[in-house]
Amino acid sequence: MKKISILLALALGVLVSSCDKTTKEVTLASEKDSLSYAYGVGYGSYILNNHLKGDSAGVNYDALLKGLKEGLKENDTTINYYAIGLSLGSTLKADVEKGLMQDSSLTLDMDVLKNALFASIAKKDTKISVEEANTILQTTVEKKQKAEMEKQFGGNKAQGEKFLAENKTKEGVVTLASGLQYKVVKEGKGTKPSATDKVKVHYEGKLINGEVFDSSIKRGQAAEFIVNQVIPGWTEALQLMPVGSKWQIYIPQNLAYGERDMQTIPPFSTLVFDVELISIVK
Repeated sequence: MKKISILLALALGVLVSSCDKTTKEVTLASEKDSLSYAYGVGYGSYILNNHLKGDSAGVNYDALLKGLKEGLKENDTTINYYAIGLSLGSTLKADVEKGLMQDSSLTLDMDVLKNALFASIAKKDTKISVEEANTILQTTVEKKQKAEMEKQFGGNKAQGEKFLAENKTKEGVVTLASGLQYKVVKEGKGTKPSATDKVKVHYEGKLINGEVFDSSIKRGQAAEFIVNQVIPGWTEALQLMPVGSKWQIYIPQNLAYGERDMQTIPPFSTLVFDVELISIVK
């Protein structure tokens, strides 16, 4: 998943109409306002750190700002920074008009963005920090990516939900509040591991269609790992298993890999594991 710093380093987009270094006060009254302001702060920080670094005299700042505000003039003596400003402003405009990442549902407010952009470049106090801006933008990107994955692979989620609904009615299957299901094949007599314990297990993982995607059993080599450093479904199940147990566990997609594409495990896949807890590694 791309980091927002990478997103900002691309041509992002708002040709800023003529205005002074100060812009009118704005209030962040909506999600759109917050996104627009965060985008302006983040983009301003990107400009400051990548194009105006070391510009203590402010010469390049003025030239770049002029390019952002007005447009390119061939006879401008500070053509390089002016051109940079023009390019950045033009690409910013595209994001305001078409939406972030060409998504019309992620439109921006020009005035709010400009307010944050120029304040950030001028190193003035902004309503949110660069870190907070990046968090807002990153969350927006992740939300969009998840929505796109759901649109493409949502059928896997539905199939998994149907499988679990039918499976919970079968004899011996226990369903926990989290949605995790398990069936005891063999009850061990040992200690139950804690979240921070290292355990040794044999396992075989399958999709709900029976396709095996991973198996320590077939490899002939048990796996060792910390209980809380695996997918949530495993972490929850292992802490309920006494050493020596063999269980079959049924993990909903949200307790497995969710929207992530794991190559052999498609997004939103419900998983089935045969698990033998061999020991707690000391």
